[in-house]
Amino acid sequence: MYNYSEKTVLNYINSSEQNISVLVSTYQSFNKATNSINKSKIEQSLIGRAKSYMQALAQLRPVIIIDEPHRFEGKQTAKYLSEFNALFTLRFGATYKGDEYKNLIYTLDSVDAFSRGLVKAISVDTVGNENVDAHTIELKEVKGANQKNYVAKIEYKDINSKSQTIELELGENLGGKSGIEYLTSYVVERITKEDENFDFVNELFVVVPSTEKDFVSSIQNEISQNSIRQVSKVFNEDTMVDNAITTTARNAVKLLDTLAEMGFISISDEDISEIVLSKEQYSKRAKELERLDVKGCDNEKLKEYFDSFYQTTSRIKAKDRSALKEKGKIKIHQENFAKFRKLWDILNHDAVVKYDINSELLVQKAKEKINRNFMIEGQDIIIKRDKNIENKEKHDSQRESVTVQTHSIFTLYEFVKALSNNTKLSMQTVAKVLSEIDKEKFALVPKNENFALKKIEEQLISAIYETIINKISYDLKEIKTCNTSLTDEKGTMKDFIYSGSLGVESYKISKKSIKAKSIYDEDFMEVDSEIEKSTIDESDDKRIIVFGKLPRVNIPTAHGKNYNPDFGYVIEENDKKELYFVVETKGYDTFDAISDSEKLKIKSAEAFFKELQKKGFNVKYKPKLNSPELTQMISDIILD
Repeated sequence: MYNYSEKTVLNYINSSEQNISVLVSTYQSFNKATNSINKSKIEQSLIGRAKSYMQALAQLRPVIIIDEPHRFEGKQTAKYLSEFNALFTLRFGATYKGDEYKNLIYTLDSVDAFSRGLVKAISVDTVGNENVDAHTIELKEVKGANQKNYVAKIEYKDINSKSQTIELELGENLGGKSGIEYLTSYVVERITKEDENFDFVNELFVVVPSTEKDFVSSIQNEISQNSIRQVSKVFNEDTMVDNAITTTARNAVKLLDTLAEMGFISISDEDISEIVLSKEQYSKRAKELERLDVKGCDNEKLKEYFDSFYQTTSRIKAKDRSALKEKGKIKIHQENFAKFRKLWDILNHDAVVKYDINSELLVQKAKEKINRNFMIEGQDIIIKRDKNIENKEKHDSQRESVTVQTHSIFTLYEFVKALSNNTKLSMQTVAKVLSEIDKEKFALVPKNENFALKKIEEQLISAIYETIINKISYDLKEIKTCNTSLTDEKGTMKDFIYSGSLGVESYKISKKSIKAKSIYDEDFMEVDSEIEKSTIDESDDKRIIVFGKLPRVNIPTAHGKNYNPDFGYVIEENDKKELYFVVETKGYDTFDAISDSEKLKIKSAEAFFKELQKKGFNVKYKPKLNSPELTQMISDIILD
C-alpha cells in the first residue's frame, strides 16, 4: 500500500528504468493536487524535464491494472488517472454498469471459479427466528441527496403484529412516530447512506447546538408530562376517552369520522387512525377544531391535544418540513354521483348493532380454543450455517440457537386492557378467560408478550364469531345525509375527496367505457389490493349504470369496529328498475380461508343489508372472492 512517502515513489521511478517494478496505490493517493505524487518543483532529479513525480511516471508509460474499476469513475479520479499516460489499462472487476465492457479479454464466472478451486467454499449463516423477527425494526431504505436531508424508511411490527412503515429524519423520535410507548426514549442521532444504517440514542443524551439551550429541559419536561398521557401520532377512541376529549367510545367514533373527512387524520382499513396534517397545515386550520359540532366532544381539550402533539414534534425535529405538499384531490363526477346518490344515502343509515351473546358460552369457547391452539416457543435466535453450498453433494447444514433474554412491556392490567380494546369484550370477560385457561398456557405469555397478545386475540375473536354468528341484527335510525365522506354539512355533494380516502395505490382505468361509469371524474381509482384492480377491470358490464370504490361509511359491527365495504354499484334490472349492489372483495379462493375477524365483519354486514331489505330498499350485498367474476355475480343477484 502506498504510504505517501516521496522516497517510495522516487525508488519506483528509478527502478522502473531498468527493471519491472510494481507500485500499489489507492485512488485517494493520487486524485488530489495536494498528494505527494502531484507536487511540482521538487528538488529530486527526475526523468527528462519532469517537474513532478506524476510527470516522471507519465514518461515511463506504465501499465495500469485497476481492481474494482467502479470505484474510479468519479470525475476527479478519472482526471488524475489520465495523467499517468498509461500504455494500456486493465480493468479487473465484477461490478460493471450494464454491459459496459471495453475490449473484453477474459471472463471468469462463478461456476469456473468453483470448479477450478480458485475461491474458498461458501458458508452462509442465517440468523433469525420467526417469533423474534415478527417484532423487530428493519431499515428498508435511505433517501435524500445529502446527509443533512437523509430520511430512513423503517418497517416494524405494531402492537398487533401488523406491518407498518414510517420515515424517520435526523432528530425524530421513534416512539412518537410509531405510537409505541416503550420506544419513546429513542431519537435518531445519525443516518448514513453508505452502510444504510441509523443510530438511536436515549433522548436525554442528545447532542445539540448551543443555540438550543432549552432542548434537553424541554424533552425532560415532555417525558414527565407524557409518561401518564401519551401524545402521539396515533389518535384513536382510547386516546380520546383517556384524554377526556369525548365521554364515550361511541362519540369518539363520530369524532374520528369527522376529523377524517376534514383531513386532520387518516383511518386505514385496519381502523388505525393517525394525525396526518403537517405542522404548517395545522397552524392554518387549528381554529376549525374550535368550531366542531360533534356530540360529546370537548373542543377545548381536542385542540389542546393537537397543540401538544405539534408542539412536541416541532421540538424534536431537526428539519424544516415546510416543503411537504398538501394532499392531492380526487374530483367527484356530478352527473354520475346524482345517479349514485340514493345508494350512498342507503349506506349512510345510522344504525345500532344488536346481538344476543351468551357470556358463559363465550368464556367456555374461548378457554377451549386458547388451551387447544395457543402455543408460543421461546425467543431463540436460530443460527443456521450452510457449508459448501456451491456443491449439492457436499452441502451440509448445522443449526444452533441462542436464547434471547425477554423483557416485559405490559403490566397484567395493560395486557388485559389491550385485549379488551382489540376485541371489544369487557375487561371482566377477558380477565375471566385468562384466569381460567390452563396455567401452563398462561405461563407462555412472558416468552413473547406481543406475539401472545396477537394469538390470544385471534382465539377470542374466533370464539365471538362462533357464539354470535347467527344472532346479529340491526336497529336502523335516520339517514345521515350531512357530513358524510361525499357530502358536506348541508348534504350537498362535495367537489372532491382527498387522495388516500379510497386506497393506498392509484390504479389506471383501462377502458373509457368503465371510466364513463365511475362516480369520480378521474382516469384512475384508488385501490388496496389486486382483487380490487381486477374488480374495476370487470366493471364493464352493460347492466352497470354507475359504480365507485367506496370511501368510509362506517357500518357498526358485532366486533365493535366499524366496517367499510369496497364497491357500490347501481344496476339496471330487466324491468328497468334500479338494483343497488354492494361488494366486499377478498382475494381468497374459499370463504373458509378468510380470518374469523373478517368473517365477523362480513356476517355483520349481511345482517345490516338484510335489515335494509326489510325496510323496502332494493339492495344486495355479496363478498367477492377470486371467483366468480363480477358479471356472473350480477346475473346471480338479479335472478335471486
